[in-house]
Amino acid sequence: MWLVLFIIGTVVMALALLRDSLGAQLPGACPRCGAPDQDMSRGPVAVYVRWYRSMAGERLRCRHCLTAFKNHPNGTLVEDREG
Repeated sequence: MWLVLFIIGTVVMALALLRDSLGAQLPGACPRCGAPDQDMSRGPVAVYVRWYRSMAGERLRCRHCLTAFKNHPNGTLVEDREG
């Protein structure tokens, strides 16, 4: 039983890593204000906070300057004037 759970967990972790590596390569800081990702580790629990919040669809919003971004067809982030 434990072996089956271990194998299922291993497959789930491998798929999650594969999904993250194939996803969009987002910059490590906001293109507008330059706010970086933050490591909020306090104690035994590691918490890594990205500079952006995901919104509906392919849109992102900076946690600091609140600027909305969307994916450009060439793979870069552009400011979303409508959001």
